[in-house]
Amino acid sequence: MSVKRITPPEIPEELFDISDDESFFLELFSREPFDASCIGHINASGKQLDGFSAWGCVIKNCRFNNTKAYKVEFYDTEFKNCDFSGCDMTEGIFKRCRFVNCKGVGVNFSRGSFMDVTFERCVMEYVNFSATRFDFTEFNESNIKFGEMASCVLRNTVFSESNLARVNFAKTPLKGIDLTSCEIDGIMVSEGFSELKGAIVTSYQASELAVLLGLDIR
Repeated sequence: MSVKRITPPEIPEELFDISDDESFFLELFSREPFDASCIGHINASGKQLDGFSAWGCVIKNCRFNNTKAYKVEFYDTEFKNCDFSGCDMTEGIFKRCRFVNCKGVGVNFSRGSFMDVTFERCVMEYVNFSATRFDFTEFNESNIKFGEMASCVLRNTVFSESNLARVNFAKTPLKGIDLTSCEIDGIMVSEGFSELKGAIVTSYQASELAVLLGLDIR
């Protein structure tokens, strides 16, 4: 299932190539956003990347493990085969972006904003999306097991064939969210279970949720 009217990235056909660490950091230190660039095979692990922003770019085969990148801004950008594991991208803005085959174990996207964004075949166990707003966002065949999605706004958001096991949805309304193709074993909500009201689930999933609700089905 796909989100209707989701807007894909608009990326120029001709891109300036940045494929070595030195060129990348020289551009980064200029404090100007990367524009119409193809950034590839960069290893920025453990670096301070505050101000890292891009417009109309492709970022592929890059490593951003354990980086600090507060308040980043990405518009019309596609991330391919990148590793963001342990990266702190608190309060980041992502608009018309696509993440494809990316890894982000423990990545911190808290207090962020995602609009017209797709995650395709991404592995992001223990991801932190707390207090984040999603507008027209899709998680497709992605793994966010053990993730934090507390106090989020899910507007026109789709989870398709994704692993949501043990995800914390406390204070995040799931009304109208179709979870039927997803793994939702052990999802967590606040006391009272109000988040589950109006969520769309299969009969099998309903029986699993009944255990969470303390029901004894015979």
